[in-house]
Amino acid sequence: MLKKIILLVSCLSFMVAASVYAGTDAARVSGDFRISGAGNGLVFPDGSMQYKAAVQGPAGPQGIPGPVGPQGPKGDAGSAGQVTLASICAAISAGGMELPAFCTTPSKFSKEYLSGRTLYAVWFGEGEAPNGNALHEVPVVVKIVFGSNGIAQATGLLNSGSGSFPYAVTASGLLYDGTDSTEGNTVVSGSTAQYIKTYYTVNGVFDNVDLYFFEQAPAMAYASTLTASIPR
Repeated sequence: MLKKIILLVSCLSFMVAASVYAGTDAARVSGDFRISGAGNGLVFPDGSMQYKAAVQGPAGPQGIPGPVGPQGPKGDAGSAGQVTLASICAAISAGGMELPAFCTTPSKFSKEYLSGRTLYAVWFGEGEAPNGNALHEVPVVVKIVFGSNGIAQATGLLNSGSGSFPYAVTASGLLYDGTDSTEGNTVVSGSTAQYIKTYYTVNGVFDNVDLYFFEQAPAMAYASTLTASIPR
């Protein structure tokens, strides 16, 4: 009887000790912790039960790419490009083709070259006011249409009057007004894709530099920058 009492007391002491030891993280096992029996597992305070541990395997192969998304909105249209004589000639030259006559600046004036052509003469010096009074030391722009009949029509665009006059060209390439071959314009080196560079001479003596532009806009833009005679 005494042995049973001692055994019972020992069991109660062990249970009390186990209860006192058990805290919020009570069960601590050094080594493997095994749960056997079908349907057995870990029961959590919320009543849920876990029967096996989740094991993460190796990453699977890359999935098939998703479908292409819809096309984005159309961007703003760029500003319109400006087609000029210079850009046309540059494109023709880049293509390795022979340049047409309007793309080549002449080594000298001729009646054949000028006939039917429109040029814009620019110089700095003597001009004419709208009332006909003479102007001095001003930029001048004149549109000149060279007719095939030897008559040129001049239209003043800046500090110049308008009118028509006969024109002619000497064998040496001097362009003059058709009445006085002692003064006029001769082509010199320095021409560009925008203009023909000339010297205006009187009796063979240099007087001024005149530029004959192929287009009006560059002629007006150039004249707007002039504050002195065009450099030789």
